[in-house]
Amino acid sequence: MIKEAATLDMAEILGKAHDLATLICQSDVMDHYMSCKKALENDKEAQKKISDFQIKKEQYEEVQRFGRWHPDYQRVTRETREFKRELDSMEVIARFKKAEFELEKLLHSISKTIATAVSDQIKVPSDHPLLNMESAGCGCGTGGSCGCRS
Repeated sequence: MIKEAATLDMAEILGKAHDLATLICQSDVMDHYMSCKKALENDKEAQKKISDFQIKKEQYEEVQRFGRWHPDYQRVTRETREFKRELDSMEVIARFKKAEFELEKLLHSISKTIATAVSDQIKVPSDHPLLNMESAGCGCGTGGSCGCRS
């Protein structure tokens, strides 16, 4: 009997999660992200530069295998940084990256809200350092018991 109740609860939770996902997909943040993504995909110049950057990145990774002892290390490293800077300065790419970050912030915020509703001890990690700093408050892993939470 308890197992059936747990199954029903899990089904209800999954249904609510699906409803939440639907709301996220219908949000202004998602609409903006999708329009920026489409603009990026349709921009021939940006797509060419992204393709060229992939080639440059492969050269960079090859040079990194040997480090500074590779004869082209300095040149390839410098060229890759310059190419990346040029790529990031393109308006369509900058808009996409900003929209992507806004969507990531929304998803992180929702995840954090859910996690803290369950327990203040639960951490919500992110690949983005700004989001980790925003939500951490305590970096020691003790949940603030050390007194480092500000």
